[in-house]
Amino acid sequence: MLVLLVPLSAFAKKVCEPAPDFPESPGRSISLPSVGLQLDLWDEVKKMYFPQGLLVAHTIHEEEFGAMTHGAYIRSSDVLKRRAESTDLSFSDQLPPVYFTATYVDKFYRINSINASAAPLGSGLFDRPWQADLTLLGEAIAPSTVYAAEKVSADGAKLQGFYIAQGNPFVMDKGNHSKQLNLGGITFMSSSGCTDLFPVFPDPYAATGRVANTIECHPGTGMCFFTLWKFDGMNMPIYPDCLWYCKPDNLTNPTKCASVGVLKDESGKKICRDYRLGGGVHGLMIGHTDPSDPATFDIILVFTKGMGYTKGGSWMSKIVVTVTDTGTPVTNSQHYWGTSLWNETVAAPNDVGCDHAFLDEAGMVWVSTFRSKNAGIHMLDYNGLLRYSIHGFTDFTPGEYSYPAGLSGYGTLFRNNSLMALATSSEKIGIPIFGVSNMFVIDTTSVKKQ
Repeated sequence: MLVLLVPLSAFAKKVCEPAPDFPESPGRSISLPSVGLQLDLWDEVKKMYFPQGLLVAHTIHEEEFGAMTHGAYIRSSDVLKRRAESTDLSFSDQLPPVYFTATYVDKFYRINSINASAAPLGSGLFDRPWQADLTLLGEAIAPSTVYAAEKVSADGAKLQGFYIAQGNPFVMDKGNHSKQLNLGGITFMSSSGCTDLFPVFPDPYAATGRVANTIECHPGTGMCFFTLWKFDGMNMPIYPDCLWYCKPDNLTNPTKCASVGVLKDESGKKICRDYRLGGGVHGLMIGHTDPSDPATFDIILVFTKGMGYTKGGSWMSKIVVTVTDTGTPVTNSQHYWGTSLWNETVAAPNDVGCDHAFLDEAGMVWVSTFRSKNAGIHMLDYNGLLRYSIHGFTDFTPGEYSYPAGLSGYGTLFRNNSLMALATSSEKIGIPIFGVSNMFVIDTTSVKKQ
């Protein structure tokens, strides 16, 4: 494949390109109808769920998204800005933007100008659609997750661009009708264009790219982590799946990774596919920073293996890393995390399919899972104990299986003016490139009893 991709892609038009006037590109008006999602309480003693009622969600279902949306992302700076300029009542009517990607069609979007006045957060009102604008921010190679680079000053946080994890195991990139053949990698999209950060020359995969899935950075140290993960589940000598780090030369305007490599565990072993319980690192989440050492922080790693939508394997661990003066992260410790979700809610050989994770403002961790026996998003405390799960996404589109594929939010469950955004992908007859994907924006402020 390495030999084949180089000549076929050498003269092709490059996919990655910001939209005109990025990031303030104009959008088009859309409507977000409502749907009810089931909130379930997990009983740790009885090892079973108990229904609590319905949460109101608003949805976007557009043919142009193709079969895969990923990486829902909300900038905390947008939330803080909105709170500062509004009352609780007005905040519930006009909501901060939500970013997401459409992987199979190589698109990066923003939902902005979200008018929720017909059913404000916390109202519990159904059948009253929200209105918003849908903006195409740019095109990238099968984008999965994004991370915003911001320059912080006394005037607030100004968006500089986005790190984008690009991953296309299908090789052909359809995005802007180019003929480029590239597997992906890490790029930085700004108003100036796209800057490739990984893989780049002299990396032997620079010409072909690598399938990247998740990227997240720790602002205090300027260190980023990203996953190379392919859903095929194969441990191949070429294109190996591993957890990588990159310290950009400038976090808000990167031109290269000043240091880059595969992260090792506390024993010095590289964290790659078939590590410990198997599978590669699919998602990751930067957790709390050590209050006594700003260079030390937690990372929750989400491991996933297998191609199936029922069987497979997934697990999570929490590691503690320290970024040294040389720009290299060192793993201090590791322990299994969230076992009540991945080891108790589904019986083997079935699996939950752990996917992505997000840390909310109350210190709770939300995890998305994609396999049918417990597909949903799940709220765990920081110690890894499962508290609640939200179900009901999978049958939203008749004849398709819609599975969670990345999440973000603000507030927390049962807190005033709280919200979770979830990207879902779709499949038919076990094939993940058919169907039309959906975005769910979920009001988690209150539950409506059934």
